[in-house]
Amino acid sequence: MKIQQIIKTLNELKTVIREKYNVKELGIFGSYTRGQEKAGSGKK
Repeated sequence: MKIQQIIKTLNELKTVIREKYNVKELGIFGSYTRGQEKAGSGKK
């Protein structure tokens, strides 16, 4: 998934995530912010 798609998805779900999980802040970090993501990046 490209970072633009991740940002779009987070923006679309922001209200639901905040209400359901009491999240105060969303962010993207790691290899995605550096443009170094690979297949499987961010998955456990």
